[in-house]
Amino acid sequence: MVDTVLPVAIPIAADDLITAYGAGTAVVQLAYGTASDLAGAATAPKTVTTGKEYYDFALTGVTVDTYFRWRVGGTTFHDWSPIFQAPIAYATRQEFLRGMDLPDDSRYDEIDSLLVEATDYITTITGGRSFFRDPVGTGTTTKTLDIKWSGQSRLSLARGTGLDIISLSTVGIAQYTGATYDTVATGYTGYYLEPDVPLPGHPYTDLVLSDLGTLYSAYPNGRRAVQLVGAFGWETVPNLVRRATVDLVRYWWNSRSGDGDPVGMTAFGSPVFGPGIPRTVRDLARSDYAWRRWVG
Repeated sequence: MVDTVLPVAIPIAADDLITAYGAGTAVVQLAYGTASDLAGAATAPKTVTTGKEYYDFALTGVTVDTYFRWRVGGTTFHDWSPIFQAPIAYATRQEFLRGMDLPDDSRYDEIDSLLVEATDYITTITGGRSFFRDPVGTGTTTKTLDIKWSGQSRLSLARGTGLDIISLSTVGIAQYTGATYDTVATGYTGYYLEPDVPLPGHPYTDLVLSDLGTLYSAYPNGRRAVQLVGAFGWETVPNLVRRATVDLVRYWWNSRSGDGDPVGMTAFGSPVFGPGIPRTVRDLARSDYAWRRWVG
């Protein structure tokens, strides 16, 4: 769960709402919670002010499974908006705004969109690797995985792709497609998670069957041949990923009106161009965060 700021852009001119409901009475109200029950989760309303169609709501305990809806009105209200989920990014708008000197909040919606776009970009350059926790917050989820190459003791080689593992409660392996899962124990009679001691903040990156395994010492071929129950991805978004996200959005923001244009001239009249994609993003793409085809 996180503390965040959710922006709401109202589709009705602020001055029209004030005319309809009165100054100090016209408000925007946000509700959030589960998709099936948002009735009891309404936040304190925001008073509509002249010329302002964009309102921020500071929220606590938000996850990617949180749903939202909003409405406008005063003594009476318009209908609630359709229920929606907020886009999730590796960095927040607050992180982007540190050190920036924006005159007002009229373009916050563009910043929010760029943060989501930068998140997608970073996921792409790191081979499809997600730096979010799955499931979000706490608890476990179940993954069923295909095995393409039998006879391998490493899950990454048997699948042909990596998997980030925070923790596992159950490992099940089926001898063939459709067979019942056999529960595999931890340790020398079953499996090991590698590396033995991950770097601080990093997940495990492979599940290796022991050569002394009681049930399996190699993965059998089959559709949905492996079933894992646990937590996957990253417990928290790494600092390098957060910095790269912010740097990339700032780069896009500062170059939005002059893509490809020189940033200056040398003493001899030759154009000088900017460095392009920020170094943190390039470092991320070259680092151990960026194994190819890393899809969980």
